[in-house]
Amino acid sequence: MKKKMKINIIFVFSLVLILILFNTCKRATPDQRSPAININTPFSPSGFATTLKLSASPNVISAGTTPEVSAVTATLTKTGTALSGKTIIFAIYDELGNKIDLGYFEGSISVASRTTDSNGMATVNYYGPLASELAENTVVNIGATVSGIGNESISGNAPIYIIADMTEIRLNIYTTPTVLNAGVAPRETSTITATLMTAVGGIPLANWNIRFEITDADGSRIYVGYFDSNEQVVTKVTDATGTATTIYSGPLALELPDLVVGDDTVVYIRVTAWLGEVSVSETAPIIIYII
Repeated sequence: MKKKMKINIIFVFSLVLILILFNTCKRATPDQRSPAININTPFSPSGFATTLKLSASPNVISAGTTPEVSAVTATLTKTGTALSGKTIIFAIYDELGNKIDLGYFEGSISVASRTTDSNGMATVNYYGPLASELAENTVVNIGATVSGIGNESISGNAPIYIIADMTEIRLNIYTTPTVLNAGVAPRETSTITATLMTAVGGIPLANWNIRFEITDADGSRIYVGYFDSNEQVVTKVTDATGTATTIYSGPLALELPDLVVGDDTVVYIRVTAWLGEVSVSETAPIIIYII
């Protein structure tokens, strides 16, 4: 009897050992296990991910007597495909990520919600502070969050630079070339390039109006040469790099009857940049030689 019990115990022990070894063999090695999926990180080379991107236009506004507006757009996509019908929450933060009460969204609220359209886009207007509410230049961050994408929430951020002091804006003018000859046709031309940025940090100021004018040394408009299609004044808008460009066509010799061959004169290109109530101007000379 004892011998039979002993045989049974050995049999059970062997069976348990076999089962343990069998299950161990079935386990994947660390290299074979599936990696955890991060919703903010591409899952595969094809870019399997959900992304929320934000942009502000313009990304620089000034504090004046009335609020200036920046349109903040959030774009939600998954693997490059737009996600529509998703609710996005917008809020206003400082540079440290703390919610602040500086400016507001439509309806004078500090938190706004929008639903993405068929392009996966949702836009909210941010109204900046008044000059009386701002002691110095500052940056606000418009943050956006969307939930219900997988098991997590994702967020994005768009900074807006707010200017309190207009001396902090730098307007540069470049004329290429700076000397033109006035003879017979064809007219010689100069490319006029204006760049607008913040003095601190060199942040480009996009979507500002830029007016080009032809003046004399006293700042009065004169009709010596022209821009584009025979215009004395043209207005452009700065691009994402804070740049606006136009072409100045110089005069012919017969258009300067008071001058003779060998004489020269100077015209000035006055450039004015403005957005809302804020403006700044600079001038650049172009020398005209009679040939």
